[in-house]
Amino acid sequence: MHLFKKNISNFKLGKYLIESNIAYIIFSPNYIPLFWSPEAEKLLPDYLVKNTKIQLQDYLKTVLLEEDYIRLSAFIKSNPKTTAFEAKFDKPSNLSDKTTLKFSFTQHDDKNFFVTIDDITKQKLKEQFLIIARQDAEKANSMRSLFLANVSHEIRTPIQTIIGMMELINETNLDEEQSEYTRQVNFSAEVLLTLVNDVLDFSKLESGNMTMERTVFNLTDSVEQTVDLISMEAHKKGLEIVVDISDKIPDFIYGDPARLQQVLLNFVKNAVKFTETGYVSVSVKLTFENNSDDPYADKHFFILFEVADTGIGVNNEQKSKIFKSFYQGNAAINRKYGGTGLGLAISKNIITMMKGQIGIKDNIPKGSIFWFKLPLAPSKKKAPHESTLLDKRTRFLIVDDNMQTRSILRRMLFKFGFQDIALVSSGEQAIEVMKTAAEHKNPFNVVFIDMVMPKMDGWRLGAEIHNDSNLSDSKLFLMIPEGSLGRDAKMKLLEWFDGYLYKPLKSRIVFHLINDLYRKFAESSENDDVSELEPVETGDQGQHPENDHDSDEDNFFGCKVLVVDDHPVNQKLLKIILEKAHCIVGTANDGEEAIDTASIEDFDIIFMDIQMPGINGYDATQILRDKGYSKPIIACTAGSQDNERKLCESMGLNDIIKKPFNKKQLFEMVKKYYKK
Repeated sequence: MHLFKKNISNFKLGKYLIESNIAYIIFSPNYIPLFWSPEAEKLLPDYLVKNTKIQLQDYLKTVLLEEDYIRLSAFIKSNPKTTAFEAKFDKPSNLSDKTTLKFSFTQHDDKNFFVTIDDITKQKLKEQFLIIARQDAEKANSMRSLFLANVSHEIRTPIQTIIGMMELINETNLDEEQSEYTRQVNFSAEVLLTLVNDVLDFSKLESGNMTMERTVFNLTDSVEQTVDLISMEAHKKGLEIVVDISDKIPDFIYGDPARLQQVLLNFVKNAVKFTETGYVSVSVKLTFENNSDDPYADKHFFILFEVADTGIGVNNEQKSKIFKSFYQGNAAINRKYGGTGLGLAISKNIITMMKGQIGIKDNIPKGSIFWFKLPLAPSKKKAPHESTLLDKRTRFLIVDDNMQTRSILRRMLFKFGFQDIALVSSGEQAIEVMKTAAEHKNPFNVVFIDMVMPKMDGWRLGAEIHNDSNLSDSKLFLMIPEGSLGRDAKMKLLEWFDGYLYKPLKSRIVFHLINDLYRKFAESSENDDVSELEPVETGDQGQHPENDHDSDEDNFFGCKVLVVDDHPVNQKLLKIILEKAHCIVGTANDGEEAIDTASIEDFDIIFMDIQMPGINGYDATQILRDKGYSKPIIACTAGSQDNERKLCESMGLNDIIKKPFNKKQLFEMVKKYYKK
């Protein structure tokens, strides 16, 4: 070594090597050490101090783990010119156990090897720690997902019972006040379900398991159904809630209706929660953007959703944080209004996954406007065209203290082809213009009256008009804020009004009312007896068509159904609903009983619960398919996984209906698979 040291010290680079703090060894072509640095001697003292005439591979055989030595031997036999390998040492005398060294080899023209040695023990320990931490995190995430799925299942099952039983109660003879209470119970069940879904969605976003569907759906229906879920709460607080959907929106579009409704519902719920007085407005319209500097480039169309309120507003500091998880402005807001702080974070992720944009701006002079926009993907599917039957010369009067409601209803009537529409903001003004019109022999044919107005409310205005023989020929329709009728329900017995509309107003409901009104006018002309006409209960029939259960569409005479569910209340609930639709219903309490029953009886449809003790729904289905059972089997599941539909199909199930479901969804499933 001393001779080698003397030789290389004559070169400038050699002087650097001798004085370097790097651990290195220079080996002969047969791996005998010729020269090394003091740092290398510290790492391999047994070899470089005591056994310098031994080949590297012979020394390493005594200190390496067996698998490392086998790998090293294969490496040396391959005679590489440049390479590196790592080895774990168990036995060097002055090194701690499990020391890991990295050897980097380079062979030069003289056939000698220049080898650097790095102690990477700390790096390897850190890597091992990270691997263990990742595995623990994945295990914890898996356990959390499993826990949340189980909790979701256990909560959804009683929610199913609540919603189903409320539907059955609604079919009994209830007065308006009792119906109001059942609607409030349904509303509370929906709120609880939303909370469960928020927690599950946040978990899916964290784990990257959230997926988006792409299906054709009616955007107007989706928006109106969403606002319906929260309108009762808004009206209970005395807020006006309005829906304004542009006529230019296509009838049907492509997208994920459930996720879109989830985001919109979150915006509307927040608007109602943080607004004490004033209004909440939901608008949907088309907008376009040109993403290039070329003014002649193609324009990209978007659907813009805006939810405006007159609430507490959001300051500039909060705006930058409001879409972050668990953020709620400040502790005082959290204590007063509650909530998890997850809704907006989830909404932002959903809109981003839909390739859209989301944001917030001020609503001048007070409140906020939360907005999001999505790329327009119109479908070729069109809604069936219907024409209004009522004479286009019909005169309308709209009485409402809210300017937005007046404007929206006027636009609806314009769309239907009516032009003679007057607007007033109070009962006193309504009386005045109606008297003037009557004096000029040009009375209003139809009057829409808001129930809740200052000074003279809708009931009092209806009484005034009803008691004035010059005005009483007008058809009166009372616009009732959803959930606000309460004790006033018995006022209907006075028959001052020809029909009732629930707010927020819907275009299709107004359309059906007008056509119903045409039929009433036609009957009146034929019978010449207006007093015998039945009131048009638009609020109950047109707006809640699912409550009409006497139609032939919901009668499944002769349909044999097997209901399989280990939950006795839900089993009974499903049985009652189907029997009311004239199905012949059998029941089974678990998978084994379902197999036995379906093997001896021929059923048209089986509704199969999935999570059951003993033989679960998946296994029962597979056994039945193996036995040759070919009739439809529908999964009834409270599970929350996005891939549940694919899983059900792979197990032999024809379709899936997720709990909690309502009677309308159940009947649609029966219609789909029962061939009379």
